Amino acid sequence: LEYVEFAVDEGAKRVLVDQLEALCFRLERQHVSKNVELWRQGAVNIVVNTPRVGHAKDVLREHGPGVSEIGLRVANAAQTVARATALGVPSYSKPVGAGELDIPAIKGVGGSVVHFIDEQSDLHRVWDIEFDPVTTAASRQPCGLRRIDHLAQTMRLDEMQSWLTYYTSTFKLEKTSITDVADPSGLVLSQALSSPAGEIRLNLNGAAELRTFAGTFLEQSFGAGVQHIAFATDDIFETATRLAETGLKRLVISDNYYDDLQACSGLKPELVKQLREARILYDRKEGAEYFQLYCEPILGGFFFEIIERRGGYQGYGARNAPARLAAQSQLLAGT
Repeated sequence: LEYVEFAVDEGAKRVLVDQLEALCFRLERQHVSKNVELWRQGAVNIVVNTPRVGHAKDVLREHGPGVSEIGLRVANAAQTVARATALGVPSYSKPVGAGELDIPAIKGVGGSVVHFIDEQSDLHRVWDIEFDPVTTAASRQPCGLRRIDHLAQTMRLDEMQSWLTYYTSTFKLEKTSITDVADPSGLVLSQALSSPAGEIRLNLNGAAELRTFAGTFLEQSFGAGVQHIAFATDDIFETATRLAETGLKRLVISDNYYDDLQACSGLKPELVKQLREARILYDRKEGAEYFQLYCEPILGGFFFEIIERRGGYQGYGARNAPARLAAQSQLLAGT
């Protein structure tokens, strides 16, 4: 995943930027002619677009603030688009301004666009060609976020099969078995997809009920879209300590979750105490471990997650979904 772009108005931009700053992202570059910023930490590129015209403006008008573009690093961008269009996926193009690159693209989920970056041409130099360095940004100690581990896209349940076909045919992503997500208010089905080596991981979440947290997001954004982005860290406890200093608003997990974890997992009390204090969730499969920390939701139900995988863990912490969804639903309801 080369980048994720958000289309936001001024009010939503302030909310998004506040959370990015609390996550220790740094404003590094500004587009030469557009109101577009590049925020970066590790290998994570987050593009914040406050558009006046164009595709991002259309997405903002039709769906509200949220993810409008995804950029994927591929071996050959032109060949990737040719393959996709041969399979029936609509291509996407836009007017190219002076000094801008014509980045190959196709249409994606919920009105979004998927762009392709390669090293066959100057495409991989897009940040140097189209953006100027920002030298006035405040220096900020990072919190250890290395890369994007996965994206989750939410859609109506009856749309899920068509998007599954889109990803498995166009990108040859491998799928796992469908998982029931235990939302307190109704049914949500989750389908995980990944590239063979795990460089790209996606979760497709199909909401059958609008009362669910996923369904509320669909109502707020007027259709399917990216609902959460998970960042990977090498040491989630070190990251959590740094984020305590920045004042990041974390999702508050019920104490009952940690009581049950202590009773059922066999973990040492000292570790459970660490998890509870940092509001980190935990899962384990066949000796492999998974740690999760959630930010409070913003932009109508979108949220960031921070994860650490140990011992080759390949899942997404499905057993923790009820605790996470209960906390998110209570927060949105104002209770």
